Amino acid sequence: MATTPKSTPTAGQELAAATAEYRELAACIGALGLIHHGSVVHRHAAAPTDGTEKKTGRAPFYQWSSKVNGKTVTRTLSEEEANLYREWIENDRELRRIIKDMREASERATRAILREKVK
Repeated sequence: MATTPKSTPTAGQELAAATAEYRELAACIGALGLIHHGSVVHRHAAAPTDGTEKKTGRAPFYQWSSKVNGKTVTRTLSEEEANLYREWIENDRELRRIIKDMREASERATRAILREKVK
């Protein structure tokens, strides 16, 4: 069975596809909610290892931490606050992914423009 060779897209087609992808990604940014940096962890007080240690009496808690001006900042959170921070942090990661994809689409568009202009 013979296969037909794939035709190479023209610079104009590549530019149109990259531009459409870029615009699609830009629209996704508007759909994101609030963003925040850092990470949230669920901490547990250490349990006594033998009978001579006293219990700390601390309940499990949530903690947000992040680098701010080169220093680690930490804040204790309620469960509700932790859930909000996690959502915002996930939005921030999604924003970074979208920007990475926008850069890639922009690079493809740039190559197509230069290929068209510099013949």
